[in-house]
Amino acid sequence: MAPPPGMWERSGHQEVPTRQPPQWPGRGAPRAPAPTLNRGGPPQRQPPVPAFMLEQLQQLEYVVRECENHIAAERTRIREDVSRKKPALPGAVNDKLASMKRESSTMIQRAEALDDNELKEKETLITRAGELMKEREEYQRVETQKAIDAVPPEDVCEICGVAYTGTDGDATHLKFRIHDAYVQIRKKIDELRPKVGPLGAKKPGEGEREAEHEELGKRENGEKGRSEKGRSEKGRSEK
Repeated sequence: MAPPPGMWERSGHQEVPTRQPPQWPGRGAPRAPAPTLNRGGPPQRQPPVPAFMLEQLQQLEYVVRECENHIAAERTRIREDVSRKKPALPGAVNDKLASMKRESSTMIQRAEALDDNELKEKETLITRAGELMKEREEYQRVETQKAIDAVPPEDVCEICGVAYTGTDGDATHLKFRIHDAYVQIRKKIDELRPKVGPLGAKKPGEGEREAEHEELGKRENGEKGRSEKGRSEKGRSEK
């Protein structure tokens, strides 16, 4: 295969090669391949979570759990509150109920005082007394329901656990410092959870307990290994 033109030049009877000028990148010569990253190496680890951040998240989550327990207890109290199921009735209603009861009792007494020959009138009085007591019970039921409906409903704040009555009570409790504190606590938890990750689900003190258990397990395994090694050496020496 003949060399390209300009590769050789004559010098007397001897042909000597000539040096070609270097070709720089961008002037037709192929560029050298860029260095490749080592993709087969171990994956880079994320920087460890600061201990203070993890401890802060665990403490805040503990506070929120206690608040949630308090909220559940308050809801149970409100649901089982006897005073709300049977509130006090107005004075006029109580007076009418007492009057109806006295009138019914008077009719019963009159019926018992009649002679046997006045049986028809006695039955009439007894029947009327029973009807009057039924009217009294219905009147009491209606008025009690009115009183229940008139009482502002009691509820519990799902953020801070403060119990309040009606919309006015709700608006008032929003100004309390405890409500603002729990708003800040829950907001801080939402900020820390993505940074901490699954480690934040541990309760306060669990990390230390797990480390202690792990260290105890290592010591026990080490002592067990030394004990087994000593027994094996003793068996070989006896043989």
